[in-house]
Amino acid sequence: SESLVKYVSIFKNRGKEAGASLSHSHSQLITLPILPPLIKREMGAISRASVCPFCNIVSQEKESCRLIDENENWILIAPFYSQAPYETWILPKRHFANLQEMQDDEAKSLAALLKRVLGGMRSLLNDPPYNYMIFQLPFGYHLNIRIQPALSKIAGFERNTGVYINSFAPEQAAGELRQMLIAPKS
Repeated sequence: SESLVKYVSIFKNRGKEAGASLSHSHSQLITLPILPPLIKREMGAISRASVCPFCNIVSQEKESCRLIDENENWILIAPFYSQAPYETWILPKRHFANLQEMQDDEAKSLAALLKRVLGGMRSLLNDPPYNYMIFQLPFGYHLNIRIQPALSKIAGFERNTGVYINSFAPEQAAGELRQMLIAPKS
């Protein structure tokens, strides 16, 4: 029989404005019997491309003004098409599809980078509510983590069109976050 699980959603909502319903810190894991539309679109783009689009993002953004930080295994960027002010993505430099494929050194360097960016956001943005989401599949995908501070509202236009208005340039957000990570406020 075919598995009823088509996707495993892993995320964290921090703060009431980000959808957290419990006051203590926690992450959530929810299995779905379908592949979410966003993942379907991304998998379609991956299957049509001659090079993994996420690998291309890693290559292109390592030299851009949207690069915030990096270590030996990961890059942290403000994506060009951010849906929210100060949105960031963490992408592995090595192509792999899911957390199970991570090596020990990659797990440690991911934890260090995630701690740095969340601490930087806490300092720069006055401890904002946020969501972070881990995007992965068993194969054929490029694992990525997206962090979205809940600084703006999703309103009628976004809900009606699926097009998000971000009133804050990702290049400016990257510069501010990069500066915060270099010289954090005390």
